Amino acid sequence: INDTLQGQLKRHVLVAPTDPAARNGLLFLWMSGSGAEPSNYDIIQQIAAAAGYPSISLAYDNETSVGDRCGVAGDPQCGPTAIGCDEDVRLEMIYGRDVHDSPCVDVPTADAIEHRVLRLLQYLATSAPATGAAGFLTQNGTAIDWRKIAVGGWSQGGGHAGLIARDHLVARALFVSKAAGSVPCPLTVTDPAQCDLDGDGQLTAGNAD
Repeated sequence: INDTLQGQLKRHVLVAPTDPAARNGLLFLWMSGSGAEPSNYDIIQQIAAAAGYPSISLAYDNETSVGDRCGVAGDPQCGPTAIGCDEDVRLEMIYGRDVHDSPCVDVPTADAIEHRVLRLLQYLATSAPATGAAGFLTQNGTAIDWRKIAVGGWSQGGGHAGLIARDHLVARALFVSKAAGSVPCPLTVTDPAQCDLDGDGQLTAGNAD
């Protein structure tokens, strides 16, 4: 995918156990943080391969952070007080605008995470069958078999992994350096005292979300 920050093409990275007998029958799908390259996570992929997982570090449209998309001051749909913005943006990044259309981001289906994973597995199943990619497809090779995929990601990618794990039965999910999506607490509750998460009787900046 075209990388506007680095001025180069991002490429998927695939790492697999050298001995097919060492594979555990599952695939590890890793998603980068905002602006990062798929190749930045080689140690994580090597650890996954050592544990028996063929591992894909996916090239996807991660140039802009979800926080930036949902941090437009004064915008009721894409601003910091828009409760549904984070989820809407992520869903379009995962499934594409034809499936879930957010007003705060524009991701063609061909650039969406799910579509890219599907097309990559189909490509590998045909061009490099020794990778075992066909085993991670279902419905005669037309859909991803999420039950055989462990999802994970760093920061933005961790948030995507969380929603994929919510929407699909996956083998497991891993979140790294990923905080929760949030909006200012008083906007989401009727009693602001409910935002006093540490019980000190004060609504402090540390627990305002």
